[in-house]
Amino acid sequence: MTDVALDYELKILQKPGYLHGIVTGTNSRDAVAGYLRQGLQECIDRGCTHALIEARLQGPRLALWDIFEIAAEHGKRDTGIFRAVAYVDAKAPAELLTFIQHVTGNRGLPVRVFNSVAAAEQWLAASLEAHSCASGAAE
Repeated sequence: MTDVALDYELKILQKPGYLHGIVTGTNSRDAVAGYLRQGLQECIDRGCTHALIEARLQGPRLALWDIFEIAAEHGKRDTGIFRAVAYVDAKAPAELLTFIQHVTGNRGLPVRVFNSVAAAEQWLAASLEAHSCASGAAE
C-alpha cells in the first residue's frame, strides 16, 4: 500500500456538544472530499451529531460543478447522521456559500453556512439547546 500525501490538515477540537474541525492546506477537490470524509468519520466515531467545519484553505476556488458534486454526494451520504452542521469559509463569496447550503439542504443535510466562526457557534448553540429541550420533553 502506498502512502498518499494529504494536501490538507484537519484539526479536530471537542467542544461542548459538537466537534469543531479546522482545515488548512490547498483548496482542491481531493482535499475537500478528504477532509469531509475524515470529519464525518470523526463524528461517527465520537457519536457527535453537531459539527462546525472551518475552512482555511489556500488557492483558487473549486469549479462550481466540483462544488455541486461534493455537496450533493455528502448531502445524500450524510443524511440522518447530523442534526446540525455549520460551515465557515470567511473567504468565500456569499453566493457560493448559499449555493452549498441549498445543494446540501435539498438532499436533507442540515447545513448552514457562515462567514464567521462566532456566528456559526451561536447557531450551533441554539440548535443544541433546541435538541436538548426536545429530548428532555420526550423523556
